[in-house]
Amino acid sequence: MDEADAFYRNAEAPIKLEIAIKEFISSVKPILRMSVSATLIPVFLHLKDKREGVDVDSIIYTKPGDDYNGVQDFKPLLDETGAPVFLSHGDLTRSNGYSHAKFDAVYTDAFAAERSLTLSISNPAVSAANNVHDHARKIQREFQHVGCIVFVGKGITYYPPKTGGRSEEDFEKSWTIGDVIQHADAQDGLKVPLVIIGYTQMIRGDSFRSDERVPTHICVNLVLQMSIEKMVQAMGRATYGDSKLQDNGFEHVTVLTLASDYDTAQAYPVWLQEMSDKLADGMSIHDALALSAPTRTRPT
Repeated sequence: MDEADAFYRNAEAPIKLEIAIKEFISSVKPILRMSVSATLIPVFLHLKDKREGVDVDSIIYTKPGDDYNGVQDFKPLLDETGAPVFLSHGDLTRSNGYSHAKFDAVYTDAFAAERSLTLSISNPAVSAANNVHDHARKIQREFQHVGCIVFVGKGITYYPPKTGGRSEEDFEKSWTIGDVIQHADAQDGLKVPLVIIGYTQMIRGDSFRSDERVPTHICVNLVLQMSIEKMVQAMGRATYGDSKLQDNGFEHVTVLTLASDYDTAQAYPVWLQEMSDKLADGMSIHDALALSAPTRTRPT
């Protein structure tokens, strides 16, 4: 079961999916159940409260390879003085089209570079005014050499660079976002900067890369009701193995988000490592959780 943290809320009010999974498990009685997640706080809290035959020996930590590009390779957008730039609450609204000078600065930086891939996870509108498709058209009015991919539940649309004179392309649901990035690379070449615009579909699961292109910039602004895990997962769309980042001319992934969200995304893997160390030393999940506190690691 992948994305295991998404199944749990609390013991008093479990979500329907958690109830259905429990009924399914009691019916089929599998001999092995594996749950997978990169954001483990809800899972640990679930294990701590329910203790369904799971102890510390049942938890298997995996480690990425040396070529993995993680949040430690993120750096915030910098202004002209070298100071980090973060979003503030209220910067992006439907009335301003989820647009801001800080976003423009990210786009200007990304779209000046060949092989760049920007992930924009900030606009929840799909059919209302100032929606994700409007966002793509706005970008191409100013940056005609840029290819825009819109990723929503109904499917994926590619807006090729205006300089090529081609119309947008809609893709069937059998196409993954990776397939579409690969298609854009084949059609328009790696020199063309790409931006992917979406919201819910970009929070979990998918790998946002092609064979030769990986995320270089990411903008994340989720509504306040979103959980920490969803925010960390959204940030994780710009993490990947077999990194081509340096090969493509970039030293790090440039991030624009709230300062608190940046700090949390940086601290999350530190907390996971602290938990792993405590459990390896023989501590119980209950005691390890009581002593764990994420560390703020924002660069200065």
